[in-house]
Amino acid sequence: LSGGAPSGDALSGISTYPVMLRIGAALGFFAVATSYWMLATNFKHVIQFDFKLSNYTSTVIALGVPVALYLLVQASFFEIMDFVGSTALSAEVVVLFTLILAIRNKDSEARARIPLWGLIACAVVFVGGFMAHFLFA
Repeated sequence: LSGGAPSGDALSGISTYPVMLRIGAALGFFAVATSYWMLATNFKHVIQFDFKLSNYTSTVIALGVPVALYLLVQASFFEIMDFVGSTALSAEVVVLFTLILAIRNKDSEARARIPLWGLIACAVVFVGGFMAHFLFA
């Protein structure tokens, strides 16, 4: 659609097609919104069930943290999204890694199904990506 005009943001190259531009912008918005919705829901449940707070309080905290970051930190919205996304994803991978290791240690059948080298490779990739984000950003 964009012909010989590739672009860095993937949508400015199709600016001559307003309908496609709107569809692409909507798809991009929903892709980001649903991933952050999932993170906020998981964060809310952690607060609600682990800290024994009410549903209302945990919802306010889960929704208030991103808003507070946006209002208090002198950075652009995209920089905050980048930081929160990389931090949350890396933290989630570390938690999943430790949970899977605990399952492997208790269940010999799981030890056969879940190779240790695969877990280590995933942990290295995600933790390495998290560290690279702060070293090179």
